[in-house]
Amino acid sequence: MAYGIEPVMLTGDSQDVAKAVAEELGIKRYFAQVLPEDKDKKVSELQAEGKSVAMVGDGVNDAPALTRADVGIAIGSGTDVAIESAGLILVQSNPMDVVNIITLSKATYRKMIQNFDLGDGLQCGRVAVGCRCIGSLGHLAVTSGRGIIYVFEHSGGSDQCAIAAEYGT
Repeated sequence: MAYGIEPVMLTGDSQDVAKAVAEELGIKRYFAQVLPEDKDKKVSELQAEGKSVAMVGDGVNDAPALTRADVGIAIGSGTDVAIESAGLILVQSNPMDVVNIITLSKATYRKMIQNFDLGDGLQCGRVAVGCRCIGSLGHLAVTSGRGIIYVFEHSGGSDQCAIAAEYGT
């Protein structure tokens, strides 16, 4: 289970073929002989288990499941219906690009969190300076964009300023 992601295979192929492919790819959970109209139901079942589902497909039969999935990924050489149903398209029709999408999205998310943390740190510093400069305020609370509440307390004649952060729900 790379990246904390559990791959699940849905295929219309026979049980023997599905098992052989799943073993070759290291996929532990697979569903064989899935009828086209049942792919959408399988995606719903996985979501009912509390999973976020990314569906990769290329055919007309995959379109409902691509639409239902949290992330629909169409193979670029697939049908127009599948491409229209998906949120992402693998232009080069290389399934390994799914791994590249995940790697890029995780790196982007990490950078986004770093930027939030930097912004929160700057906000905290600006308010702390303001708290020091305006010592007569006593108490000051500031919220950030991530539901974090910073509370600053400055006692009148003292040079000390207490800072607390509470992460909101």
